[in-house]
Amino acid sequence: MSLSILKTSFTSKFCSSDHKPNNVVKNVALKKRIQQSSWYAKTRSRGNYICCATEYANDGNATTFSHTNYDNFPYLWVDLGRMYDIKRIEIINRSESYGQRLHDLDITVGPTLKELSLCVHYKGPGKTNEHLVFHCNKQMSGRYVKLTIKGKEYLQLSEVMVFAPEISE
Repeated sequence: MSLSILKTSFTSKFCSSDHKPNNVVKNVALKKRIQQSSWYAKTRSRGNYICCATEYANDGNATTFSHTNYDNFPYLWVDLGRMYDIKRIEIINRSESYGQRLHDLDITVGPTLKELSLCVHYKGPGKTNEHLVFHCNKQMSGRYVKLTIKGKEYLQLSEVMVFAPEISE
């Protein structure tokens, strides 16, 4: 596992015959199509929290969070819309409580949901409001990024961010 907290921006080369890189690394998951294994209470707010809806995990607002039911192997995936050369994946854990629920997490990347390979495994447990930064164990490209807890648990995340070079047509 490669885990680090980064405060610098990255630039990198992206090789593709179809698209040109502009060497700016950005969050390519922001407001992209997203799905999770279940939707806790089928609500957009619970008590004082703005929670539970799947799209809260990539809305750009770290005060909201997605939340699954207590599932076997709960998951969340993001469709980036096209293939990207993944540089890093960042997760902001739920901000006000229950951070320890993030553990035994597999982060996988691939061209389709049926062709995913392990990027990195996070043993955890996480901490409340923790900002985690992951680098894949090898160079990976993909359209889909999937997070799966290996076991029975709730999966609740404030933000899932996938950083890759921005590409222009």
